[in-house]
Amino acid sequence: MKELDEVKKIVNSMVARSPIGAMKISSTILLSKIDSIKERLNEEKQIELAVQQMTGFKLGKWGADPIELISSMGLKEKEWKIIKKREDSAYLDKDDIKKIDEYFKELKDEIS
Repeated sequence: MKELDEVKKIVNSMVARSPIGAMKISSTILLSKIDSIKERLNEEKQIELAVQQMTGFKLGKWGADPIELISSMGLKEKEWKIIKKREDSAYLDKDDIKKIDEYFKELKDEIS
């Protein structure tokens, strides 16, 4: 990850510099980078959980439509776009993908 490389550079520069002034500035930057990494990992985890739920939906076809599923799990459009691009989303048929795309388009239209 790019952020991890940046964190390593910061740590290395902290060691090379004066321990007092550089530590305060660099530790603030370091903590910010760590928070950014945690946020990204959390987002990836949420997407993975969504993929698992959608897989379960498609395999079980609970008698509900995919809109019921994605609204109940709170799937965001940003997450949907990532899921849709993944190779393991092939379990969704074209009709399901179209319905979900239309759902997010209608949400945007309602907000506008």
